[in-house]
Amino acid sequence: MRNRLAALSLALFLLCLAVAIGGGLFWGNLQFSRNTHTGVEFLAVWKPAQNFALQGISPYNVENTLEVQRLVYGRVARTGERSFQFVLPFYFALLFFPLASIRDFFLAHALWMTLLQLAVSGLIVLSLRLSRWQASWFALPLISLFAVFWQPGTLALVDGNLVLAQSLLVFGALRAIESEADELAGALAALGLISLRVSGLVLLLLAVWVFSTGRYRILAGFLMTITVLIAVAFLVYPGWFTEFFFSSIIEWRTQVLPSTFRSLEHWFPGLGTPLAQGLRAVAIVILFLEWQAVRGKGVHWLFWTASLTAVLTPWFGMKYAPAWTAFSLPAIILVFSVMGQRWGLLGRLAALLIGTALFVGLWQAYLSGFDSVFLFAYPPGMTLLLYWVRWWATRPPRLWADMLTQGR
Repeated sequence: MRNRLAALSLALFLLCLAVAIGGGLFWGNLQFSRNTHTGVEFLAVWKPAQNFALQGISPYNVENTLEVQRLVYGRVARTGERSFQFVLPFYFALLFFPLASIRDFFLAHALWMTLLQLAVSGLIVLSLRLSRWQASWFALPLISLFAVFWQPGTLALVDGNLVLAQSLLVFGALRAIESEADELAGALAALGLISLRVSGLVLLLLAVWVFSTGRYRILAGFLMTITVLIAVAFLVYPGWFTEFFFSSIIEWRTQVLPSTFRSLEHWFPGLGTPLAQGLRAVAIVILFLEWQAVRGKGVHWLFWTASLTAVLTPWFGMKYAPAWTAFSLPAIILVFSVMGQRWGLLGRLAALLIGTALFVGLWQAYLSGFDSVFLFAYPPGMTLLLYWVRWWATRPPRLWADMLTQGR
């Protein structure tokens, strides 16, 4: 009886603590939203979804785009400015209906920021589990602070970018595979199809792995989920797919986000396109070899390959927002985990130095307007780190430095 009462008291205490923390986060986010007027990425999804829910206006209607532009710029967007066109599949607008029903933008934005902060916490836990790292009580707060305050993470949080939720869904699918919850993994992968420019290559890798291992229940979960979502979308709005298709084409052609092709052509007129094609060819060769190697392997190998794929995605030449770099946060945690587990104290110090360099370097690049760092410096740097830690993780300890860190 006493044990039950103690367990009930503990559960009640934890529930009250969670409510207090969540309420504090929401209140802080609400004050931040009202005082800074951020959340443009959230606005670009919330307003079209709200207009459909309350007025029946198609989220792909040009009037929605113009309304968002007026709210962001105070006028219609000019040449060279982002259009903020709604280009998500309609079923994601349906999933946004609870937030779209809130008429106060700042209230809805604050709630969405709170959900994204929870998503970051979940992504950290998933990454630690996939890395098989029992982080110390000293390392865990540092990782959490890095995940929230490094430039891509902060930008995604304050602007309400969907990339954080997308990261949680995609890498949550890998964790579900590790737990042998294959149908759940397929469902999470289907929900992770928010932006193909962010997660498309990782999900294609997952498909290659599924067919190589014969775990077709993952495919079944994916197909069932995507079928239900599409069917519900057609029942609610039968004409959505055509509008979605043409809006995506228009957005693809007119979007002003940075890309390897655009940047290199600006720097080296006439040579930029061949150079960007060369980067794409390098990325294709690397991923082709690694995707061949991961076939039939375990989830830990799949996680490493998915991390590499996420890091190299910008080199395929798609227009890529700096905030989307947050999708590769699990890759950074994987690097830190191997360094900490392999080298002990020296590894933890090295991870701290690398994390500090990443934190300062990306913020400095963003504040200085050098978005090209996210396209040309971060991908090769993280690729080298991923290969380096894989080499350290797979070789036996023979050098004196290895034995020193292991106390031999």
